[in-house]
Order: sequence, then structure tokens, then C-alpha cells
Amino acid sequence: MSNFAISRLGMTVITAACVLAPGFACIPEPEPCGPAEDDPGCTGYRWIAILDPNSPCPTDAQGIWTAGKLFKGPVGGPPPSLARYCLYEWTSLRVNPGGTQCLPYGANGPGDDEINRLQAVIGPNAELGEDCIDTVPLAFEDDAAAWARKSLFVRAGGVEPLPSMPTNPLAARIVAADTSPDALDGGIAVGKSRHGDTVAHIARDLACPGGEMQPCAAHVTTALGLPRFDLANPLSTDLVQGGFFGTEGDLAQSIERLVLAWRDEIIKGPGDPRLIVNLSVGWENDVERDNCAPPNWATNPEVLSPPARAVLDSMRYATCHGALILAAAGNDTGGVEPNTGLVCPARWEELAPLTRKQCEEWVGGEFAGVWNERWPNLPRRPLPGQLAYDRIVYAVGGVDQGDEPLVPTRPLARPRIAALGVFAAAWDDSANGAVTPNANGQPVDVPPFLTGTSISTAVASAVAASVWAYDPTRTAPEVLEAIYQSGVALQHNGVNITADTGTCIGASAAACNVRRLSLCKAIGAPCGDAAPVGAQNQVLQNPALPMQLDATLVAEYASATALTASFPDNLPIPHARSATAAASPWTFPQPNWPTCPACVAKIASPNELVLFAKPGVNMSDLSLVIVDPQGVVHSARVAGAVQRNGPVRITVTSQNGFAATNVRRVWLSGTSSSQTGTTLSVVEQIPMTGL
Repeated sequence: MSNFAISRLGMTVITAACVLAPGFACIPEPEPCGPAEDDPGCTGYRWIAILDPNSPCPTDAQGIWTAGKLFKGPVGGPPPSLARYCLYEWTSLRVNPGGTQCLPYGANGPGDDEINRLQAVIGPNAELGEDCIDTVPLAFEDDAAAWARKSLFVRAGGVEPLPSMPTNPLAARIVAADTSPDALDGGIAVGKSRHGDTVAHIARDLACPGGEMQPCAAHVTTALGLPRFDLANPLSTDLVQGGFFGTEGDLAQSIERLVLAWRDEIIKGPGDPRLIVNLSVGWENDVERDNCAPPNWATNPEVLSPPARAVLDSMRYATCHGALILAAAGNDTGGVEPNTGLVCPARWEELAPLTRKQCEEWVGGEFAGVWNERWPNLPRRPLPGQLAYDRIVYAVGGVDQGDEPLVPTRPLARPRIAALGVFAAAWDDSANGAVTPNANGQPVDVPPFLTGTSISTAVASAVAASVWAYDPTRTAPEVLEAIYQSGVALQHNGVNITADTGTCIGASAAACNVRRLSLCKAIGAPCGDAAPVGAQNQVLQNPALPMQLDATLVAEYASATALTASFPDNLPIPHARSATAAASPWTFPQPNWPTCPACVAKIASPNELVLFAKPGVNMSDLSLVIVDPQGVVHSARVAGAVQRNGPVRITVTSQNGFAATNVRRVWLSGTSSSQTGTTLSVVEQIPMTGL
């Protein structure tokens, strides 16, 4: 973009038409105001401009806008490629108080006069882009959480303890840029949203299974990438308790911040020499904002909007320091015309990183000198032409216990790397759990169970860290290639499954086959993670509930609200009629909210399927979506609505050809309402147990 999208903002322009006032000349008549901004995440409060990197950000003498560099950089300032970004925030002052103007963001947002003022401050030809909020994320429950945690560990190929021979691992650093507050000095912080610490603890469970006193492949910390919590106050952030969503600028700043903290440890010594950035977050492509995949972006990333380019440049900064970046492929958003393809930043897997020469300029001489002295045998980047598949970021897709894509499946968003992503829970249950950063001295509660590519990304981060810890001489793309090649090739009817078009660019055809990562296979340890290809033809995909846990489940739901579901349902699935909250171009965690955080579908008899549920949201227009072993999708309509945290027992019995033993996978689909009254679909895959 040459400047901000005038048509998007509905700027007032003067036309050739005029009106004659008595005694006056012809007065041009302004066109009517354009349409109001329809994305609640775009409030007009935050903008990012690209300006002269060697000069301070131009300030507004009228005080309408605050100004500051987006990236802070190390001592001496950031490299020019990051120093060019300037952040502007509206102070709520007006250019002409009481005057008449178009208000594309409503009465409480900046109007055309204020936006024009900002463009005048930075210069008429400077690039300017709005930094919208678009980066997004019980007794039986307590017992089930331990079962789910162990099941994920086993199925992901967890090894406990990690081997100490022939050498102890040299721990890498995993940083989850997510909803949790910064804990860059160590530890995993707990925030308002449990998404961030759950993701981080899943990675820690696998990469450091015995704790710090045992062989440990990674030190896992958190960085606050999603600090916002109130759309009504879009400039409000909570750096202490974290948030629920964020802007692209927020995410870019968190990536720079985590890199600076890591490199400061390296300079002071010794630090963890290898860095993995876990991005279990993403945002949808907005064609009006050029924020993800505008035309020709893959050959010319400079067409990306300034906020999106800031994220990309922060990722370049990380990879120049040798970091491996893994990002969630995204989850299905539903609706009549669902979003397709990878979410950003995972979609940027098409982009190659900067060259070694370019990276030396970004990293700076001080750090390069310290690195070469302390880690002379650990190259940060591969030699030119050393590897065919060297990317700025690697997308991670999700599979269930049977190595099938998570349901409902996001169209055209299956990358070549897959990892387990269903029914996950992890938290600090150690003796010092009460002193977990930001836990306020209280024991940490069990978090809601999550399903989605967020979980898969955390698993992939742990697998990568485990390989890197045992051979830190490898560069990031070499580690990625090693865990990919050691993964399980997924097949359908004996034929290898290939990644979707647009998710694997620049690799050979064979290198685009989908593989599910396994930690034990990646480090060459004995494996007990089951035979995934054979599991694709089995009915039940999840480990059976232990007998005692099954008895607890039945007893606790004995007095729950009882509903029935009629099969088959000939109406469209709710998820196909309404989009989820994540369909907005906001930056959300992936998934953004657990629909059913502790739900289990049980085959109670050959002709009876029972869903035990404690929903995370109010839901109506509810269906159980059933997939049979042949992959055919059916649904059963639920007679009634469910309330958040209200235990409910939903039963499908023998009717019209229904057979519980023919149920392979189940997911819940319903509708809910946003705070503004918008109808949204809610959906979640449900783990199965039973016969």
C-alpha cells in the first residue's frame, strides 16, 4: 500500500457538484460519509507507519496522536529494518472539537479529521496501516485432566526420562508468545486466559518430563503476545495478567522482546544457545487490509500492510539469531463461505529467510562476536544452498489419536508437518506450583481442555527442542528436516497424503508428504506411541477411560440435565451456517475458546451413544456431528439448549439406522451469541470412549 486505504475509511472528498446559497458563490457539496468500519477489532486507535529508520518518529504538535518506535532494540537501538516502524495511538482529542466530520469508527473513535491529521504528521507519501485487534487464542475434570495429559504424552511419543547417554542434552529455549504474561527470566506465567500457559506446559511436559533435575531438553518460558482484553477499550492492555487477543503490532513486539531477552542472556553468559518461538496464534486474511496474503505477497512481501510487515520483520530478526519458528496452521471457522488456507503467520511458510550476509547486519557485531567466541561450533544459519527447504516459519497442522485431521477440518490448510492436537491439558502440579510466576501465591487450577492446532504446535516445539538439545550443532532448518523425516508418513488407503496446495512451496514432491511428529522416533528412543496407520481403520481413536474414572463420570452426571438427539438430522449443521469468532481477522489463539472443555462421548452399548458435557459457552441450535469409519458425515439434532457450566447428558439411541459402534469421531456444533448479539457458531471435537 502506498498509504492507508482511503476507501476503507470513508474519507470525505469534494465533488464537482455544488449548491448555491443566496448571495454566495457555488459551494462544493461533500459526498456522504462512507460505510462505518464493520470489524469490531478495527477501532482506529492504533496505527503503524513505515518511516525513516534513522530519524525519530514525527510527533503531533497538537497532541492528537502519541508517537514512538514500535521496536525498542538492544542497547544502541534496533537494526534499520526494525527501526523504520513507528507506532501511533489516538489520545481521544479532536482536531475540531464540536465540528462536523465523518466518523467511520463511530462516535467514540477517531474521525476523518483525526486520520487526515495523522497522515499529515507522518507525510502524505508515508505508508500507514491500522493495527487492528486480530491476533487471537470439576471432580471428573480434575481426574480426567490427568488421564488426558498422560494420553497426549504417550501418543506424542513422550520419553520419560529423556536419555542421558551418550551425553546429557544441552537445553534449548522454547518461548510461547501467547496470552500469558512475560516470564522471560524463567518459568511459565498464568494469565486471564489459560491458553498461553497450557500451550507452554504441554511443550514442557514433553521436553522436560522429569523436571529440571532430570535430563531436560528445553527451558520453557512465556512472552505476552496477546495483551488486550476489552474491545470497548482497545488501547487497554494488562501486562500483569495477560489478555485474550491482540494486534499484529503486539505480536511483533513480543517476538522482538523475547529475542532481546534471550540474546541478553547469551551476551551475559551462558544462556540457552538454541531458541524456538512457539506461535499458537493466528489471524485471518483481510483483503481490505493487506494483512496476510495480498496479491503477489510471496514474491514481494513489501505489499503487506505495515502491521503485518512488522510481524514478518520481527520473525526475520528471530531467524537471523538462529531461531526456529513454528506456527499454528489454524482451525476451521465455519460459515456459508468458510475461510480457507493457512492463517497468518503460518501462511508465510512460503517465504525464505534472509541470507547469512543480511542476517549479520540485523544481528549486529557485538552479539555476533560473543556468539562466535562462546559457541564457535554452533552456526546460527546454514550455508547458502545447504538445505532445500529453509523457511521463515513452519506451519503445524493437527491430527487426532487416529492420525486424522481435527474435525471440523479447515479447508486447504493441511501442511506437511502434523502433530497431535486433541483433548489436551497441562499445568504446574509440582510442589512449587503456588509460586508459579503470576499465580499470586495460589495453587494453579486445572485449565480447560483444549483441542486445536495450538496444541499441535506446542507438541512440535517440544519434539524440535528434544532433537536440538542432543545435537545443538544443527541449524534450525536442519532440526526441522530431522523431525520431519523421522515422523510417521500418513496414508489413506495405502497412499501417502500430500500437503495442501499453497502450504508446501519450494520443496520436492516427496518432501510435501504429510508426516506426524513423534518425539521418541525423533530422538531414536524406544516408542510406545501406537501404530498410527493401522489406527486409521479403528473405530475408537482415544485410549479408554480407566474403570474408576468411567465410574466417576457416570456418577457425577447422573443428575445432569438429560437431552436426546434425533438421528439423522436433515438440517444443515450449525457450523455450516454461522462462522466462529475466529473468522474475524483478529489475532486469536488457535483455538480461541474451549467450547466443551471437559466433554466425553461414550459408546454405552452397541446402539447408544452418550455425550457427557459441561459446556464452556451457552449453546442453542445444537447438533452432534458423527463421522463413520468410511468418513461419511451424519448429524443428530439435540432437543434443547445448554448453558455454560451446566452439566448435561445427551443420548443418541437406536433409530433410523443409527449404530453406536459405527461412530468413529464426534464433534459438537451449535450456535452462541457474542457480546454484541452477533450469532456465532461454536464447535469442538469430542474424545470418545466405550466399547
